[in-house]
Amino acid sequence: MTNSGRVVVVGSLNEDLRVRTPSVPAAGETVLGGPHDWGLGGKGSNQAIAAARFGADVAMIGRLGDDAGGGKIRAAFADEGIDGALLGTSDDAATGLALIILEPSGENRIIVSSGANLQVSPVDVTAGDDVVAAAAVLLAQLEIPLPAVQAAFDAASGITVLNAAPARALPAELLAATAVLVVNEVELAMIAGLSGAREVADADAIVAAVRTIDGPAAVIVTRGAAGALLVDGVDVTEFPAPKVDAIDTTGAGDCFCGVFAAALAEGMTRADAAAVAVKAASLAASRQGAAEGMPRRAEIDG
Repeated sequence: MTNSGRVVVVGSLNEDLRVRTPSVPAAGETVLGGPHDWGLGGKGSNQAIAAARFGADVAMIGRLGDDAGGGKIRAAFADEGIDGALLGTSDDAATGLALIILEPSGENRIIVSSGANLQVSPVDVTAGDDVVAAAAVLLAQLEIPLPAVQAAFDAASGITVLNAAPARALPAELLAATAVLVVNEVELAMIAGLSGAREVADADAIVAAVRTIDGPAAVIVTRGAAGALLVDGVDVTEFPAPKVDAIDTTGAGDCFCGVFAAALAEGMTRADAAAVAVKAASLAASRQGAAEGMPRRAEIDG
């Protein structure tokens, strides 16, 4: 199957510093960790790489610092075949940095220093208005300022996919411009005005919470090892995740979003795209690294 259109990602780009640790330190405590390494990250970058490895034609809009980290990311995008012509350079802010603590279970704790990502503005988007308007799928997240995301969605004519992460309340205008909203249980609870993820712990509660959200035509709730749930109009579909040995879940949600967007651009239905994306995300969770762990099309189809 060949791609019918381009995926444009508007979002964040980071360097990742990963440290493996036997336990998470308490306040004032020092823990001797295991090995550490550097990699590529940022939700936007991760999703762009996941989409490209699935086989999509991908372009990205975002900002980098005028530093070594920015150079690494530009080079990596060239290697992945991602169009980085619309990546701006900030003279007074560093490339974003994520500090990732990896526990033996595969769970992670992340601190993000946003750097140049916080300077992404509607001007960056309008510089690529023709690219955004021509995209089959526009994919964005919330690690850049909301005005830039809104500008991109206003300019889009294709399918708009919003990964509402990190969790925050969303303006009605952005939800109205969103065709597919992708959230985890924590993000769903916040958008629906609930007290926490405990209130959406089962499928019935998830569906009830989704029904309170006005705007998107469909909502996908990613549930980690439990897979994902798609609420598409009156239809509700659950997608169990394949069982894997989770090593590093850092980029699994981003893998889901990138592959989902690529599959939509290829012409798949939302349900078929979600099924493929769940499989891809499970593969990503079984590997080290965020961007590095994104599977390729042949692995997902196999």
